[in-house]
Amino acid sequence: MIRITSRSNPIISEAAQLKDRKYREISRAFMCEGIKLLREAALSGADIRWVFALPEKASECERLVSPGTSIYEVTEPVFDKLTTEKSPEGIVFAVEYMEKLHRTEKVYGGDEKNNAVLLCSVRDPGNVGTMIRSAAAFGAGTLILSGDCADIYNPRTIRASMGAVFRQKTVVCEEFGETVSLLRENGWNVYAAVLDKKSVTPDSIPQDEKAAFIIGNEGSGIPAEIAEAAGHTVYIPICDGAESLNAAAAAAVIMYERSRGRILKK
Repeated sequence: MIRITSRSNPIISEAAQLKDRKYREISRAFMCEGIKLLREAALSGADIRWVFALPEKASECERLVSPGTSIYEVTEPVFDKLTTEKSPEGIVFAVEYMEKLHRTEKVYGGDEKNNAVLLCSVRDPGNVGTMIRSAAAFGAGTLILSGDCADIYNPRTIRASMGAVFRQKTVVCEEFGETVSLLRENGWNVYAAVLDKKSVTPDSIPQDEKAAFIIGNEGSGIPAEIAEAAGHTVYIPICDGAESLNAAAAAAVIMYERSRGRILKK
């Protein structure tokens, strides 16, 4: 195991740049923190590029990752240059982009599963990460993101996903409106989540229906043209006086309702 004591070490400088999306795209790698995420990455077979650990955490890292993985023991000043956490655990690591699990396509037409969730301009990384976590928990099929959603490799997204990012299939679509239209052409019923009590509720949609659900931006919701392209709308009943649900909470409710039959059978 190599010990690094200089904050200007070339590997440290390169790893620190991965906090910036521009450099993540160039390097095709992203940063994660903590023992739980390291365990999840190792179990999923993700390609771990580097592991950086404080001395008291280094041996624990060695037990989790594959032989030959580059593990560096670093000093606290060096570690501080890498971490984005307020209360870090002492472990930071870089993972190669998971190109097979997370894809970018101009237009996406769906797959063999009956469920999909589409995120339209969801900008908060914490919300996107929470939705990734919910999608993995409820077997929601593919998570489809518009190109202007928060980056799934943003440190806050990764943290909120609690490791689900290493399992959940996602597709980033450059032409979101065309994706909605193509899903419908391929036999999907697409529902835009709106605040309209005249809409259907999630529990009324048959479990075997090939359905996709659009969750909109935290502040402005779903653009009118996207809602129109969907062809259907869905509403989550809430108590009088409550304005709305957080985008991630709304997505979780819909995903749960879609999966409830399968989960209860198990």
